[in-house]
Amino acid sequence: FKVVPASFLSEDGTQQGAVEGGPLFHLAVADSNFDSNAELLSSGGALIAGSDDTLLIGPPDLVRAVIPNHSSRVASVGLELQASKTRCYTLPENRTNPEYLRLIEDFPAGSLSDGQAIYYGIGVYGVPFGDDDYVQASLRKKHVHITRDFTEIRETFDQSQYSAASVPSRFCLWSLTSSCFQRYGNYLCRHLNPSLTREFAQLLDSSVLSLVGTSTGLDLESIRQHPFVFQRVRAPVRHRGMGISSLEECRFAEFLGGVLQGLSLLLDYK
Repeated sequence: FKVVPASFLSEDGTQQGAVEGGPLFHLAVADSNFDSNAELLSSGGALIAGSDDTLLIGPPDLVRAVIPNHSSRVASVGLELQASKTRCYTLPENRTNPEYLRLIEDFPAGSLSDGQAIYYGIGVYGVPFGDDDYVQASLRKKHVHITRDFTEIRETFDQSQYSAASVPSRFCLWSLTSSCFQRYGNYLCRHLNPSLTREFAQLLDSSVLSLVGTSTGLDLESIRQHPFVFQRVRAPVRHRGMGISSLEECRFAEFLGGVLQGLSLLLDYK
């Protein structure tokens, strides 16, 4: 299977969300990514790309030199590198190095502020990567957004909003919670050290239980005082439970699964 470049650039693309759009984009940008990756590999670096999100890893001076080269490469296939969106991250001991500061003067360090302090890191495919404080601050911010969404959802499915008894608002809320909402934090826990996700998992567990309480009419705070009874909430449906798992308890297994999945990509099958 070999991709042969055309002698022209197509001005016709695919509609947003089209099934063929992703594969075609990846084929178009593949050679640019491979060439930039080879340039970084010379010093132990690498290029990682997920669709149009690109991560350059390596010594700061090399990464800084590769950025304009990569910009030229993607421009050859009609794409534009969004330099204004570029952020960088390095270890704390390097941040005051004058040479490093010179290299990143056009590309600010990724950071997050909670009004009390500034934390340094970047987002990598939806996962916070950086100092531990940055990761935990990002998770707290993520939980605030999730809580806001849950509040809106709870109000939307509030039974008192509908006069017709035939509108299954509670059942809809239960179905969404049991099959979807309780999994909101799994992706993050799969990619972050469990030592950093405990607070986030506890907060999300409480938010999910509030939705369960609204959809079932159960007073889960009272039920929580009776561990044996509460285990029926946590138990899988196949064991005659409600199937509402605890992210705080599952985050270790999630992380182990993510590690094992990632290790398979690092094996040399040759």
